[in-house]
Amino acid sequence: MGPWPILPSDTSECAVMCGHLKSLRCQEGEDLYNSDISGPVGIPNQTCTAWCIEVQGRGVFLNPRCVKTVPSCNLIEEYRKRACTN
Repeated sequence: MGPWPILPSDTSECAVMCGHLKSLRCQEGEDLYNSDISGPVGIPNQTCTAWCIEVQGRGVFLNPRCVKTVPSCNLIEEYRKRACTN
């Protein structure tokens, strides 16, 4: 058995981040299709918030603490890489 992933500490910010992205009309804030969940192929079956929580739980840092402040959709990746203290 290998080492456990380091879990991000800002998973509680996923809902706020997704709500903000949705308010900006970013595709990243919308529900998505996850083939690991049952349901018709190609039909969104997971919310942005649930996906964020799942991915962060696997040790993948999405940085919702910072992304929840992004001013436009085209800056999401830049904000994901930032160091935020808020």
